[in-house]
Amino acid sequence: MSPVLEQWQREIETASGGLVVLVRVETDPVENVLRIAPQFPGRPIVAQRLSQEAFVVQFIRTHAMSITYEGPEGNFHFVLLNMARAADWEGLEDSILAHEFGHLWLNATGFRSLPMQQDALRDCLAIHVNDIVHHILLRQEARRRGIDAMAYWLNTREAWMKSVAGSEAPALDECQEWQIVAECVDALMGASRWPRLGEFLNLMRTRHPRLMDRAVQLRDLLSPLDLWDRSVYEYALSAVSRALSVQ
Repeated sequence: MSPVLEQWQREIETASGGLVVLVRVETDPVENVLRIAPQFPGRPIVAQRLSQEAFVVQFIRTHAMSITYEGPEGNFHFVLLNMARAADWEGLEDSILAHEFGHLWLNATGFRSLPMQQDALRDCLAIHVNDIVHHILLRQEARRRGIDAMAYWLNTREAWMKSVAGSEAPALDECQEWQIVAECVDALMGASRWPRLGEFLNLMRTRHPRLMDRAVQLRDLLSPLDLWDRSVYEYALSAVSRALSVQ
């Protein structure tokens, strides 16, 4: 971990009074189970979360997730890395950690995420609402600290573009649709210097025109807002949640 990330970790711990713990979650392909190290601070909390089907459904679809826990065992911020997809961020671990640290730092400084409810569909909605709004702020904060939080994102999207070339878009469930919308908003609002941005957006519009339209609407909604104003931030969470919920 780079010194600038170590400093950010200390700031998160100071602001929140909680311990940041990095957890590498391995997938056993033979037994089809998730495995974590036998010992680390707060392990029973993570083990309990990984026993919840609703959480696991979301986790295996992503590269990393962060969990904030406050309870009798102590206060913790767990950063869970999905090692089954580690090849996607090879050489870019600082970038993916910066992304998760950004979520933790925002929560620790009063920009709270929508909570999980142990319901697969509602939790999926909360994750992508949080991502759409949080990502705008965490990109700005990472840039201020001199960290490239977009490097791994761009790397994975370029790999995705190559993998889908010439194929038809698959049918998506509601959760997957929300993920596509969130990715398109990220591209529209955070990847302006990416040389392949136009190609990515055109591909998304060809494969998912309705979802691309919704992402543009959200971009237009969020772009004028000062999300560092907490009342505006709360409004944005509600507005994005309502927009995604409309079929």
